[in-house]
Amino acid sequence: MHETFHRLERGMLQGEDIVEDRLLELERAIEALAKDRALALFKADDLSWLWSYDDSGRRETTTDVIDWREAKGWEAFVGIGAAMGTNVLYVDARRFSWEELVDRIDSLSVPDADEIARRKTQAAAFRKYDGLIEHLIIAFRANGIWHTYQDTADWLLKYEELEAEPDELEEEEEALSEDMLESLAGKLARDPAFPRVKNKGDQIAMAKKLFAKEGDVVLDNVGEVVSRARIIYQTKVLPDNEPKRRR
Repeated sequence: MHETFHRLERGMLQGEDIVEDRLLELERAIEALAKDRALALFKADDLSWLWSYDDSGRRETTTDVIDWREAKGWEAFVGIGAAMGTNVLYVDARRFSWEELVDRIDSLSVPDADEIARRKTQAAAFRKYDGLIEHLIIAFRANGIWHTYQDTADWLLKYEELEAEPDELEEEEEALSEDMLESLAGKLARDPAFPRVKNKGDQIAMAKKLFAKEGDVVLDNVGEVVSRARIIYQTKVLPDNEPKRRR
């Protein structure tokens, strides 16, 4: 809070445009709601690992993760956590450093010096955001499953393009629609062979065979399909008289 105040104060003295820190206000609102619901607030350094993916599209976590739809709102997300019995809310408010952005641009493996100079010139426009929250993440854990919500500053994607290697600027892989993801995951969870395959890596291999004819988009997102299938199996398919496995 004091850091942001001093940054704004410096901006006033230097004649910079004063930029609203929308996510700082959101962080304060989350703290107030957590206190109202008697939830402990754990401020983490980095929660992005909860939805990091490898090159094959597989989540790099060994636990199951569900991402909250932003349209549902963060207040509803916190309310669901309380209703599910969680007593700890994790928050990661990641701040933007302009100097670190410039350093990352300097370290790019771009052979063209003019390209580096062009990016650094464009990066100057983001100096006014130095010290502001760029990425706010909320998470809680219930029944062995992580639930996450994230909100980002409007300018985040614009500056991330400046620090990307040339091959990273290629068009991103198409994601599955929510309906398609749910349909495929349900089919996998209800397959008679699914309960016999315990290891997540083996489940991914099984899913690739099952959906081999579905096309590249499905295969590129097969890790997400398996994560959803594991949740569907535990919550909808596993008979009530069988113990739920904790992950």
